[in-house]
Amino acid sequence: WADVGNPAALLRVNLDMAAERIVSRVPSTPIDGSAVIATDALIEDSVIGADCVIGAGATVSGSLLWDHVTIEAGATVVGSTLATGVHIGAGARVEGSVVAHEASVAPGASMISEQILPVGLDATATTARTP
Repeated sequence: WADVGNPAALLRVNLDMAAERIVSRVPSTPIDGSAVIATDALIEDSVIGADCVIGAGATVSGSLLWDHVTIEAGATVVGSTLATGVHIGAGARVEGSVVAHEASVAPGASMISEQILPVGLDATATTARTP
């Protein structure tokens, strides 16, 4: 078992399990190949969930993408966790951040070391800032 009581720990454990650096007792379900990834997108040391769409020229590095995540063209996601249904707009940058279910980051926005929490969880939740 591992303590995953903070976003960084949760991300690290998921990446370690995907790279088989640690063994999980939870039965794994292989991705069914339903993700659509542009041929010129760059994916490094990341976990990509089912039905994700990653656009042309996008970069995903050291990140965990749950199911149904969309990353538009030219966007960059580094060291982040994106929950189910997240939408990252074209040219946006998300780094060291956690984005809750169904949230969106506007095109061209910059989100560095921030969180978008689930609706109703915390009135102080932050949103991505546009440049």
